[in-house]
Amino acid sequence: MKNKKKIFAVLISLIIIPLAIQAQDITDEYEEFLRQRNQEMIDFQNNRDKEFAAFLKESWELYSAVAGLKREVPGPTVPPRYKEPVTPPPSKQPDKKPVAPPPSKQPDKKPVAPPPGKQPDKEPVTPPPGKQPDKQPVTPPPSKQPDKEPVKPPVPVQRPKGNVDNIDFFGGTYPVSLTERKIHLTDISEQGISDAWTAMAKMDYAPLIKDCLKIKSDLGLNDWGYILLAKAVGERLSKRMDKDEISFVQMFILLQSGYKVKMARMNNHLGMLIACKHVLYNLPYSDINGDRYYIFSNVENESIGSYYTYKKDFTTASHLLDMNVSSQVNLSYAPVAKDIPLTAGKYQVKSVVNKNLMDFYNTFPQCDFDIYYNAKPSSQFNDIILPQFKEMVDGKSRQEAVTILLSFIQHSFPYATDYEQFRYEKTFFVDECFYWPSSDCEDRAILFTYLVKEILDMDAVLLLYPRHLAAAVYFDQDIQGDYVNYKNKKYTICDPTYIGAPIGTCMPEYRNTVPEKIYSY
Repeated sequence: MKNKKKIFAVLISLIIIPLAIQAQDITDEYEEFLRQRNQEMIDFQNNRDKEFAAFLKESWELYSAVAGLKREVPGPTVPPRYKEPVTPPPSKQPDKKPVAPPPSKQPDKKPVAPPPGKQPDKEPVTPPPGKQPDKQPVTPPPSKQPDKEPVKPPVPVQRPKGNVDNIDFFGGTYPVSLTERKIHLTDISEQGISDAWTAMAKMDYAPLIKDCLKIKSDLGLNDWGYILLAKAVGERLSKRMDKDEISFVQMFILLQSGYKVKMARMNNHLGMLIACKHVLYNLPYSDINGDRYYIFSNVENESIGSYYTYKKDFTTASHLLDMNVSSQVNLSYAPVAKDIPLTAGKYQVKSVVNKNLMDFYNTFPQCDFDIYYNAKPSSQFNDIILPQFKEMVDGKSRQEAVTILLSFIQHSFPYATDYEQFRYEKTFFVDECFYWPSSDCEDRAILFTYLVKEILDMDAVLLLYPRHLAAAVYFDQDIQGDYVNYKNKKYTICDPTYIGAPIGTCMPEYRNTVPEKIYSY
């Protein structure tokens, strides 16, 4: 028996030992494969950065800037007030009782297209091209703290390992891997830019890029937020806190993160060209290699007619700037509540917003309405403000609920045009309606359509008229009044700026006007 056990043990060892050796060989081969791939990636990055540095050294070309596109929707100076039609009393007839005529059916009111080429009677007042507002936007007065905290606090950002420094970003402090060396830009000539690129490429910048992308993800930043984050890092890495050095580091981070940006020299300082998939208004631009690049200067109120840049793209830079806010932006929380709740009849809303988010939104370049229309509101809005609107319409029919929301927005929000409040055109994200002292037609229409969609799960669209933005809602029942046909559906007009107007009532001046554009979710 003992001999059999010994023989069995020997047989097992003869099987296991070769398998173990084979497994070790496989592990060693895999680790060698990873080392080779890692080295290949390092070699690729080094060659890519070296090639780009050599290209930056060549003479840059002169380009002309095209003046920024204008989009002005000022809305009425004073919002019109709806007047109920007055029915005259029946006149007294002598000796005989009047015979009432049979009731006649009232036809639906329906928009009629205007004659071709008809323009508004009056052009909107706009600030001179490129000029910034003469005065700072109105800031709400100091306010009380909200009664309750939002349910969703900002997500904490994990501290990276190694050489770490903190950057300040809209009220929060975030750790990133930073080199001990500061970036020094000797000058903004082709040679100076090339030398600075070579110096920064020799640093171990991969952990920094990884940390920046992680912060972007943790905070729910869109691409515009990432551009501002890269600038905040530039402020930490600049040796002299010089605007050109900050712009250089910002563009280095964006390029290494895959964004399609270019450095540019304009009016004896550095600027940045950003290729964007959306239209940005009031910003000069140039079309290069089939992409539209918008021009951002690091000098405020600067007029840019021409600039120098290069044609070649960075090898791995292919991502176009996306302005959509597709995630909740989760910045450090600084609550601001209105001193006086918004009221309309028996309904009341206590508004709470995040001041840091308001500051972030205030940096946005002017975009098309669909960017604001489709943006995700904050957790503060969803957790504190939205439930109050849901309570307003609880148990109501859809028509009653839409009427309540429409009437609330018509009567509760003070009205002012953007030019009166800011001295320039500014469209609000939903949260901003509860922060700034006043709102205009597009702000009200965007808020109204969001509430209808989110609370009632109904289709709602924005209607762009000359100088005005209204809204319309699809009902699954026939509603009398003004409407538009869109995608084979009848959308009943609801105008949050036409004070007191019921659903199905268009402003008289637009009743015979076909919308220039319809925005839908």
